[in-house]
Amino acid sequence: MSRDFQFKQILRAYRMGIISEATLEQEMKVLENAAQASSNGNGSFKAFGQTYESERAAVMRFLEAVSAAETNGGDLVRAWLAICKTDCIRGGLKMVAERESYHGRAFEQRLEELGGRMPDRNTEEFRKNLANVSDPNTSDLAKLQRGVARFPNPEGNHPSALRVRRTHQGRL
Repeated sequence: MSRDFQFKQILRAYRMGIISEATLEQEMKVLENAAQASSNGNGSFKAFGQTYESERAAVMRFLEAVSAAETNGGDLVRAWLAICKTDCIRGGLKMVAERESYHGRAFEQRLEELGGRMPDRNTEEFRKNLANVSDPNTSDLAKLQRGVARFPNPEGNHPSALRVRRTHQGRL
């Protein structure tokens, strides 16, 4: 019997009131332990182009990475916002800073609920990016172009990419 089938059956029994929440939690632990035992430490769960020892391990690695990245993103955008000289960019930066920070807090909270902890965010890459966005001698346009270059949209139609092209061409 597959793990997916077992999970669906347990969930169906819970939804129908056949088993209690405590029984649901107990059965879920049994399923998770069986999945971990069957991998024999060889890693049997594939996600994000890698193999992990379990689905939980993959989720934890994802949450560790994304919580730090989103929180750092919020800090970087706030640092730029503090010295930004272009009004039309400032409005967007305010929204992006809050959104990135919120995402970081939400991912960190879930990570902690699962028993994890956000890794150290003060990496060399973060310090380098912070120095760039905090540099008052680097124009807002150059910072915007650097951001678009780092996070390109495959179709090339991302609004920030269009804005950079128009600004660079003197049309904005």
